[in-house]
Amino acid sequence: FSTLMDSWLALGKPGKRDRLLGELLMRGDRPLKSDALQRRTTMLADRGFYEAAWLCFKEASELNPNDPALSFLEVTTLLSEGRTLEAQTRAQWWADFLGRQRDPQLNDAIAMLRKMASDPHGGMMNVAASANADLQRLHTLFMAAPPPAVHHSFDVFPKDNEPHGTQLLASDFVPDAGLARLEQRWSEVFEQAKPSLTTVQNGADEVWDNAIEWLELLEKHPTLWCSFDVLDDLVMAADTVHLAGVQQRLLVPLAERAAEQLRITLESREPAGKSGAGGAVQCPWGVMSHRTALRPVAHLAFVCAETGNWQRFMELAHWLVFELNPHDNHGFRDGLSRAYVRFGRWDDVLALSARYPDDMPTLALNAVLATFALGQHAEAGRLLKLAQKVYPAAVKMLLEKAPKPVKPDGGPGVLLGGKYEAWLYLSTMREFWERQQALDWARETLKTSRTKPV
Repeated sequence: FSTLMDSWLALGKPGKRDRLLGELLMRGDRPLKSDALQRRTTMLADRGFYEAAWLCFKEASELNPNDPALSFLEVTTLLSEGRTLEAQTRAQWWADFLGRQRDPQLNDAIAMLRKMASDPHGGMMNVAASANADLQRLHTLFMAAPPPAVHHSFDVFPKDNEPHGTQLLASDFVPDAGLARLEQRWSEVFEQAKPSLTTVQNGADEVWDNAIEWLELLEKHPTLWCSFDVLDDLVMAADTVHLAGVQQRLLVPLAERAAEQLRITLESREPAGKSGAGGAVQCPWGVMSHRTALRPVAHLAFVCAETGNWQRFMELAHWLVFELNPHDNHGFRDGLSRAYVRFGRWDDVLALSARYPDDMPTLALNAVLATFALGQHAEAGRLLKLAQKVYPAAVKMLLEKAPKPVKPDGGPGVLLGGKYEAWLYLSTMREFWERQQALDWARETLKTSRTKPV
């Protein structure tokens, strides 16, 4: 059963996997039914259907409660759902439970569970690496990699038509001769597939098919760790490995290294007195050679937002939006404004809104809330009335007593000025308006405005 399930997964045969699961659930004995339900738990969790996944897990546990495999399934499912503290608690419980069985064959599993109890992501990375020799080798090489060093040159020139003063713009990043030769060899053994537009992932898991070749090149020539192109490829390659622990223990560190590589490269041409995260030099997304340097930073920012690492997200998004790429092709300003509100950074909310005037309802409405929170009620009222004119659907839904969820717009994207766009704002930001007791004020302000004589 396990061999067939693994083989059909590798061959991309979901229908055969589902049929086998159904067959076992009808005709298998209790242990086999439990195995089938455990597989279904994993499949549902991978799709984000956690409520259904836990129902399957519960049924699997009832059919074969002493199965040691349940321990790792429960802990990994908790981790994938972001319930890290619960995962640590359950890992310790399972280690103690299995330890009381005095079975020498369980010693390795018990040791791994104790590791997961103390360091859940590290423990899961060990599990993933033990199941994937290439992943383990990449992780080993990464841990032994030399520190980032500058291997790219570029010119800078002023960009005078910026609304926030003269900025320095970077030209193409050009690798030195030695690194350029190595990058050429890398492109011959690594099947590069750079994403289109602003996507940060290519989904090209086939790069692992010949991992031995590019891992050997990486081992022989550690200078490749200083290549924007190589780091971009490796971050995306790590993102195709959907095993718990890989994101936090490999993808994130790889992306952090790429961010540091970009920082020191820009600072190598930074004018005196212009220090800062990334310096004063822009490297906009519109320049094709900048994309391999920017993409891992954007990827890291997305991961931080998804995992609730808000402090690091705000650092990265601010760097991208205010310095590296002011055109903000990835749209981080929306999430950054929401994060600033979450932490009551009202001045930062206003600075971001001022940088992108007449932009989107999130920035405009958060500027109203920030101004109100700072005690400037008259100015907040003026901004609210302006927002009502420009974003009437968002303001109307925000101030409703009991707004109802709205289905996504049909087709790709979100309709500007539509009800779903309004719901996206309301669903995450309304609670902060309530905390500031700003909803009643806003209703009264607009009511007074409507009844005021002309």
